[in-house]
Amino acid sequence: MYKSRRIFLSSLLSAMPSAPEVPGSRASSPAPSAAAPFVFGRASSVTPRMISRRPLPRYPEWKESEDVTNHIRHTVKALSRKHMDETMCWSYQSESQLEILYAEAREQHAVLNKYPNNWPVKCLLIAHLKHTTSRAQG
Repeated sequence: MYKSRRIFLSSLLSAMPSAPEVPGSRASSPAPSAAAPFVFGRASSVTPRMISRRPLPRYPEWKESEDVTNHIRHTVKALSRKHMDETMCWSYQSESQLEILYAEAREQHAVLNKYPNNWPVKCLLIAHLKHTTSRAQG
């Protein structure tokens, strides 16, 4: 059955008309060379594709020292106690309270202004709230 399905699919693909080439489309552009890697811009202006609760130094986009990271982590924990409901995870927090926390963190740490979408603070807050919600539940 697998063999016949494969033959059927290949016949469908061969029977399909090819798409016309559009000038300036990706199909007509030359392939990037292996010698020149793709660069998004300055490393500090890049947001990671996926934010999780992993430590900031494990993100290649994070370019600050361990001391700066620890200082920001303590600030985020203090701001979380002040503005967040620590019995709920990050996704259930109030958007207005999150914006207040992000603004206060940027005020206290000017280095955060060069990172878009508050991703370092968000990462630290996700980890902290994951810890506090698990402690609150049991």
